[in-house]
Amino acid sequence: MESVDLIEELTMEERGEVFTALIHKCFDGKEPELSRVPMMAYRVLLTRANMSLEAYEKRKEKDRQRIERWRKKQNVTLRNVTERSDTLRTRIDIDIDKDIDKDKDRYIDSKLSISTNSNKEILTNVSKESAPEKTKSEVKRFIKPTLEEVKKRITEKGYMVDAEQWYSYYESNGWMVGRYKMKSWQASLAYWNSKGMGNRRSGAYRHPTALDTSQIEYKQF
Repeated sequence: MESVDLIEELTMEERGEVFTALIHKCFDGKEPELSRVPMMAYRVLLTRANMSLEAYEKRKEKDRQRIERWRKKQNVTLRNVTERSDTLRTRIDIDIDKDIDKDKDRYIDSKLSISTNSNKEILTNVSKESAPEKTKSEVKRFIKPTLEEVKKRITEKGYMVDAEQWYSYYESNGWMVGRYKMKSWQASLAYWNSKGMGNRRSGAYRHPTALDTSQIEYKQF
């Protein structure tokens, strides 16, 4: 109110002098030469302006510190999430490799135990199957199904799998089963149905685990 009262006492010419003096002070740093009353108004307004500027700078510094603390917290959180994700991914890969090795051993053992009279022939066939690499013409190329083909398959087999959930899941991960490219989408549908994954009736849904993906892969094998 003191500054308002002082300004009210000034004439329009004196107000212009005070305003001009404040501008010169801000830009040139020069102290003005004014009469007594305009000088008093100048001093009061300059003090108020400096106080407002100091308060603004303090608020700006507090905001800067708050933003810096928030950024540090976000960086720590992101780093922890990344580390946990990498650890989980490594564990899943190890589990899948172990399951694959076990399934390979079971497959070979079952081949060897078909007939004791033809062990030599079976071993020869197994070595022939595992040793040479198939040429590009011999490898059956996987062709992803359409959503309509999936729905038709589910209807024919009477599966309780939600076609759109199943299709969206594999469409989003590039039609991968674990670390391998899908070989048989029919086998994957059968496995989902047997495990109650994506069940339309109950509304329950869960993504395949590492063990699920390895079992699907070797159902195709």
